[in-house]
Amino acid sequence: MNDPHSKQSSHQDRTDHDVQLKDTNRLSLQITQPISFHSNLSVHFGNILEVDADCIVNAANEGLLGGGGIDHLIHQIAGSELAQFCSNLPTDSQGARCTVGHSVITPGFMSKYKFIIHTVGPYLDEQNRTQPKLLADCYSTAFKLAVDNDCKSIVFPTIATGFYGYPMLEAAQIAVGTLNAMLEQQETDYSINVYITVFNDLEQQIWKKLLNK
Repeated sequence: MNDPHSKQSSHQDRTDHDVQLKDTNRLSLQITQPISFHSNLSVHFGNILEVDADCIVNAANEGLLGGGGIDHLIHQIAGSELAQFCSNLPTDSQGARCTVGHSVITPGFMSKYKFIIHTVGPYLDEQNRTQPKLLADCYSTAFKLAVDNDCKSIVFPTIATGFYGYPMLEAAQIAVGTLNAMLEQQETDYSINVYITVFNDLEQQIWKKLLNK
């Protein structure tokens, strides 16, 4: 049986998402219903770097040496030491330093954050289906690393909804559902504040529907 977290095809030939996905995201504005948020979970609309937190979550690739989007931005603010640190991490037989759905924690280096938690989101599978378990694992493994390192706050981007092409509404529901559950499981004497940042204009509209704004 194949490991569901094993290295996935890179889809590097993708230059834009297909019409069906774009239509799905636009239609989400018509069907989205508000959902409940834990009191320690909040949403920030704008640049992730505007949020002060102990740790920031990076939507990374499996090599952990930088990429596009938020991955590029975080490597820029952390400086070259981050790439040097990650290059020394062990790789598996397929060259992955962090497999899909898993997370790796590093120092924050030159950034304002104590830690950077790198997680690798899923593409759609070979049949163009979503992979909700793997996406939920991104949020839960990153959250656990923050707690294990005594962080009092953590800020997430919306994982896998950009180049990776995960439908925005489903990704939002998975993010909130997973983080709600993780927060509910926390011991009463430990509190962590969780922030999700939403940058894309259409995605912001979807999240505002979820928040009933």
